[in-house]
Amino acid sequence: MGLDPTFQMKKYDTRPELAITITDELTGNALDLTGASAKFYLRPEKGGTIKIDGGTATIYGAAAGKVKYTWAGTADTNTPGRYLGEFEITLAGGGIVTFPQNGYIQIHILEGLG
Repeated sequence: MGLDPTFQMKKYDTRPELAITITDELTGNALDLTGASAKFYLRPEKGGTIKIDGGTATIYGAAAGKVKYTWAGTADTNTPGRYLGEFEITLAGGGIVTFPQNGYIQIHILEGLG
């Protein structure tokens, strides 16, 4: 999947973007996302209300399987804690695939000092 085990950022930050390379989990090769669209979902690790429910994700470098979520604003990151994230890809030829297929992206929003 091309992502460190845990993505960390501070409360209210809107950068860095959450960017990953989506790979075919059988072959390990980058999945060609040409003509596809993507959404991002984020919820607290221990369950509860979805914090980001189908936020628009951007496919860039489609042939290389690159997708990113740009935090829409401070409301995306205003609550410190541990979260689970995933990208939902609608393929050009039809069908929906969720990444990662095995587990979730671990996201930790840390309390700031200021």
